Amino acid sequence: MVVDTSDDSRGIETSRVRERYDLAPTRPSSDELRRRLRIALAARFVDDPRIMDPSGGTSIDFILAVVRDVPDVHLDSALSEPDEELEDALAYPTLIAIATKQWVVDDSALVAWDVDVTRAVARLHDRQYAPLLRRIRERDGSDDDQVWLAVALAQIGDTSGLTWLRAAVGWNLDWPQLIPAARALADLRDTVAAPLIAQRFTHLDPKQTFAPGLMVQALATVATAAQWRRALGDLGASPIFRRALLEHADSHPLDSLVRVDSATRALALDVAREALAKPGDTTPLQAAHLVVVCRDGRAIPLLVAMLTRSLAIYRLAVAALVELSGVDSASTWSNPDSLERRSARSFWDHWWTGHHEGFEPVSAAAGQTAVLHWRLRALGLDRATP
Repeated sequence: MVVDTSDDSRGIETSRVRERYDLAPTRPSSDELRRRLRIALAARFVDDPRIMDPSGGTSIDFILAVVRDVPDVHLDSALSEPDEELEDALAYPTLIAIATKQWVVDDSALVAWDVDVTRAVARLHDRQYAPLLRRIRERDGSDDDQVWLAVALAQIGDTSGLTWLRAAVGWNLDWPQLIPAARALADLRDTVAAPLIAQRFTHLDPKQTFAPGLMVQALATVATAAQWRRALGDLGASPIFRRALLEHADSHPLDSLVRVDSATRALALDVAREALAKPGDTTPLQAAHLVVVCRDGRAIPLLVAMLTRSLAIYRLAVAALVELSGVDSASTWSNPDSLERRSARSFWDHWWTGHHEGFEPVSAAAGQTAVLHWRLRALGLDRATP
């Protein structure tokens, strides 16, 4: 396959290969996606003056020949991971050898190095690059840089990288450095890191919404059953941990823990009920989803009370009530005013008074059928309609 080397093709954004085709009638063919990725790879090298240094003997023709020889199967594998295509494609022995050639010219001088290529080295799992990465790390004291070097070293099996990452989660790093460290430890399933990650929740900024969620996912991934139970006991009262647990309860691996681990489910439902009972117009979407998934009958009165709040909260609450109760005869207003919402609450209050004794939510299948019948009624369709 010949790489397009025109000026226009070189102008393709190299940090993002796959374009969005939401408005396009057809998705690009596999050949076209490979062609674009080859162009991006070539541009990645040709635009780097360290690689294209004339004194090094690297020419554009040489780069194009190397990129052309990268197997289709390797590119297809890279294209299977949206947003990381270029890094995955770089993780090919010949390309890595070229990309790292000018990083260190002697034992005392560091020319430069590249985070993207370093991450590609980690994907390659080639231990021959460990000495090079260690030499760079000795000469670069920036936490921003150190974390990616340590991640790469750990992922290619070098213990010095793993040791640094374990220590790093206990330091007061900013979240841009903390998150890659925690993720790498999670990828390595490093159980030693579990208590280290857990203790960081006492130091996280309560205003930060992104880092706690990723940290709780990392903790759930690396922790043994005993470590996870201990973390729930230690962190169960932490507002940061509770919020992260609720917001990410439907993501892996927390979704499995919520379903099979009674302690995780109990804490998650406690947080969900707290969110449902909280006054205001913030729509507790994750909380409503969790009580439905867990078939939580104790949430029914909380959902009933939500019916007279905002329109968005009403819609969320009534759908959850139908799915938990199996009652498809409730009002089907799509845009009820405040008077109609009070009427709907009166219906459900009356229903709950007569059913709360010994109530058990219907099965998930029965609940979904009830929601379907209820929505068909809202559309004016007979429930027998396919």
